[in-house]
Amino acid sequence: MKSLTMCRTTVLVALLALCMPSFGQTKNNSWGYNVALISATRKKAEQGEEYAQLRLGNYYFEGKIVSKDFAGAIFWYTKAAEQGNAEAQANLGVMYINGMGVPKDVAKAIYWWNKAAAQGNAQALRELAVSYKIGNGVPKNQVKAVDLFTKAAEQGLVQAQLNLAEIYYDGKSVAKDDAKAFYWANKAAQQGDFQGQGMVGAMYADGIGVSQDLVLAYAWINISAAAGLENAKEFLDLVEEKLTPAQIAEAQKISSAWKSGQELTRISK
Repeated sequence: MKSLTMCRTTVLVALLALCMPSFGQTKNNSWGYNVALISATRKKAEQGEEYAQLRLGNYYFEGKIVSKDFAGAIFWYTKAAEQGNAEAQANLGVMYINGMGVPKDVAKAIYWWNKAAAQGNAQALRELAVSYKIGNGVPKNQVKAVDLFTKAAEQGLVQAQLNLAEIYYDGKSVAKDDAKAFYWANKAAQQGDFQGQGMVGAMYADGIGVSQDLVLAYAWINISAAAGLENAKEFLDLVEEKLTPAQIAEAQKISSAWKSGQELTRISK
């Protein structure tokens, strides 16, 4: 049977995917509604309402109801960030680190992430954790990285949970701890993340960090396959070879009944 390695390689550091106001053009879909929405939001933003400034920044960044306009996003995110809006601060950090609408500026990214992280913003905590892990704009510090990843993961941020699962499984920057790796992968899996689901399935299959249970391994991998995890079908076939028809039926029943937020449990043993 293949080990966790196949599924583990799918657990990567996820990139954050989180937009001057006069530049964007309203898109044609639901044109009248969009014009009214943008107009109302802009009016509030120009009056200094920070949440309207944040929303307007999001509109320009996402480019869903107006044309994508990173300069407009920077403008309005900055307005909101200067009023202390943590989400806008975190978003500004992402734009500066990637040079979106502005020249790339790691120092400014770190500055805004620190501002947001001080308010407990999970995304900023994770972005700072990545920075400390790789030493980008700050001195490399694995202990601090794990601490920041943990603070973000405890708020339910899936990317941070996956980061911790990988860190504890690899045991390169911290002491290897398979139980913690399983714990955090399972947290991500329960939220519907297919990478976490695949990793949990592989760990159940190999008995890493948890007692071996091929039925639950099959169930989790089956869920991840339905969500689009690459190579999940191949791994599923390998697990299936070790199961009886009754066990396969149980695993399929468990996976088909699963809903996001739920833990998987055996029907019978």
